[in-house]
Amino acid sequence: MKIPLSTGHYTGRSKNLNSTLMQNMFAQLDRSGKSVISLHGTPGLTLKGTPEADVEVRGLHVLGAYLYAASGSNFYQIDSDFVATDKGNLNTSSGFVDLCDDGSYVILSDGTDGYTYKPSTDTFAQILDADFIGAKSMTYQDGYAITVEVDSQRMMRSTATDPTDYTATHLTSVSRASDNLVRVVSSGGNLWAFGTLTTEVYHNTAAPLFPFERYEAFLQHGLLSRGAFCEADNSRFWLNNNRWLVRDEQFAPMKLTQDGIDYQFESYATVSDAVIYSFEMEGHEFVVCTFPTADKTYVYDISTKQWHIWSSYKSGGGWGRHRSNCYALFNNEHIVGDFANGKLYKLDLSVYTDNSETIQRRFTLQNIFDGKNRYCQVHHRLEIEFEGGVGLATGQGSDPQAMLDWSDNDGHTFLNERWADMGKIGEYNNRAIWDMLGMSENRIYRCTISDPVKTVVLGAYGEIKTLRHKCL
Repeated sequence: MKIPLSTGHYTGRSKNLNSTLMQNMFAQLDRSGKSVISLHGTPGLTLKGTPEADVEVRGLHVLGAYLYAASGSNFYQIDSDFVATDKGNLNTSSGFVDLCDDGSYVILSDGTDGYTYKPSTDTFAQILDADFIGAKSMTYQDGYAITVEVDSQRMMRSTATDPTDYTATHLTSVSRASDNLVRVVSSGGNLWAFGTLTTEVYHNTAAPLFPFERYEAFLQHGLLSRGAFCEADNSRFWLNNNRWLVRDEQFAPMKLTQDGIDYQFESYATVSDAVIYSFEMEGHEFVVCTFPTADKTYVYDISTKQWHIWSSYKSGGGWGRHRSNCYALFNNEHIVGDFANGKLYKLDLSVYTDNSETIQRRFTLQNIFDGKNRYCQVHHRLEIEFEGGVGLATGQGSDPQAMLDWSDNDGHTFLNERWADMGKIGEYNNRAIWDMLGMSENRIYRCTISDPVKTVVLGAYGEIKTLRHKCL
């Protein structure tokens, strides 16, 4: 019998037939979008540079030929060889920094203050204009820098083409609801004003004081945190105040989280530090959602509408959130910043470690049971079809192994780990096979790969006989 591959990671309040595990793997569906044809390993990390060691990389942005990074309390300009030059200091050293540009200036907000950097004059400065209202968040649109006051409903725009100059009367208040603003973002030609509970959308009407006026659209979806917004697939994605990932559909947010994901997100005690970003790789567009305090990263695959866990090895042992904290496409490379050590990495599907650290890839197969009577089943043999011959020439991975264990109690415990060969280099016809696997009325198989090799799962097959009685 062919055993269906799981589509993603879903774990609800109770262990049941719909719970599946997908860690550092993602699904490829057929053209109908209904059936899984293969599972693939997530990208590895290659070190590109370290502007400043042992700090949080808080934000990345590209302008012209340079990558700009907010790392710790410093702001760096990084060239194509990843040589970093310190350009200035922020008043804070941790937490999300949003960056944008107007073509001439890089504009930053660290959640309290605003800053600009002008490459043509090599000038970095905090915005200290007497009329400036502060910067919970900043963005740029139609010639203006727009800033949001901390713990307020007020937005202010700069003088045209000068994000350092402000006038006290050039502001407006978002007042349809009583919640304060969290972030302002220019997206799709509109200005999005995200509050804690609601969102309003503005467009440029050339009004004299504040040129942006709101549409009638009123979204009863706030923004979970300043860093919980990204753009992808020509749309907007954000974590709302209900802890849902939503997608904008013409000012009508569509919920993307599902039951098993909702349960996980709602279980976290602290979510005010959540950050998300997106990237596209080989036809898949991913939205990466990280909850730093909870130490978890979940990824939504827009092309398949499925979720998976993305995790990295922790220095103290075990598996936590993925190391990436922010993202930019620079020199046609997917660059991410580390949340703790100040390093910049390239995401790469042909790399099978996180900067030499092991990546543990793990997935479960769908439950195997007699759907009519729940009779006992004898599991004579299981085969998982991997892309063979992926072993390395030397060292760990030269004889790659797949580790299988299983649960007969709905996934509460997994026992009996057994190993099978995935195929040394050139052994393209190798099959990973396990024999004499016992009896069960409800079996869940779990497979783990930790060798640094290409991991592609093409199918799973079982030789399983159903008896006419319950298991003794």
